[in-house]
Amino acid sequence: MKFGGHETFPIREGWLHKGLKLLMERPDLLIDQYAADHLGVGRNMAKSIRHWLVATELATVDAPQKGTRIQSFRVTKLGQLIGNKDPYFLELGTWWALHSNLVINPDYAASWHWFFNYFNLNRFEKSVCFEAQKRYLEMSRQRMPSLKTLDRDLSCLLASYSVQIPPKQQDPEDASNCPFHELGILNHYKTSGYYEINRGIKNVPPHILGYVLSRTFEEAQTGEGAVDIPFQNMIQAIGGPSRILALADESLFELAQRAENELPTGEISITGLAGERILRVQRKSPIQWMEECYQSIAEITSYAS
Repeated sequence: MKFGGHETFPIREGWLHKGLKLLMERPDLLIDQYAADHLGVGRNMAKSIRHWLVATELATVDAPQKGTRIQSFRVTKLGQLIGNKDPYFLELGTWWALHSNLVINPDYAASWHWFFNYFNLNRFEKSVCFEAQKRYLEMSRQRMPSLKTLDRDLSCLLASYSVQIPPKQQDPEDASNCPFHELGILNHYKTSGYYEINRGIKNVPPHILGYVLSRTFEEAQTGEGAVDIPFQNMIQAIGGPSRILALADESLFELAQRAENELPTGEISITGLAGERILRVQRKSPIQWMEECYQSIAEITSYAS
């Protein structure tokens, strides 16, 4: 489990584009002593960009070669796909996929993994959230970072997602806001200090439901035909769509209905056995779902023009 690594910086607008572009064109420059200059950011920000590339699974890190401490970075299949299809990270589906990767990655984002999978309060103060995570780590006998590190990690997480209510006046030139704000997951009420998770229906592209299911349920990744997944499993599963996409039971059902209506016939469909809601999902790898997501966007764009 890893806490920190982001140098207290949430992802900023343009960071992943810069980092992924450099990684795809000159991976050696991402780790040399002038990486910050190549990326056009400060030194700590360059470290943060490298962290977020790996934490969101756009990149993977190779172990240092024998006799050295130098790690090398490689672009993943998802990183290659996004670099080709959405290099400027403009599509909402891209950010939902990166969010999904981040919050099931305790090796690089332990606080994110805990918050979305184990924290059960919808309305809370930061101090309550902090104590809940501390207690969880103590009870599960997992490695406890320093309290300062834990606090900074949680602050970074909340800053990554929370939208201030009432909204503050935005400078259109300000690129410091995290693009995860656009997902509509978390509100921060400035007057009271409370945070509130939005578990209502959100603008989640239907292919992302398939992507999350394929990542969560191994039986949905490989083989022929479709697999049946009970809604109850999708609601309860660690890393499942209810937790990862912050959806209440009926909101998840609404997303499934939209996926059934908007995707090609047989991709995702709702059925039932003895009164139990079942989702029938075509077996595909996560990368296949994202390929089809971008193909769908391209077709819509072509039709519109």
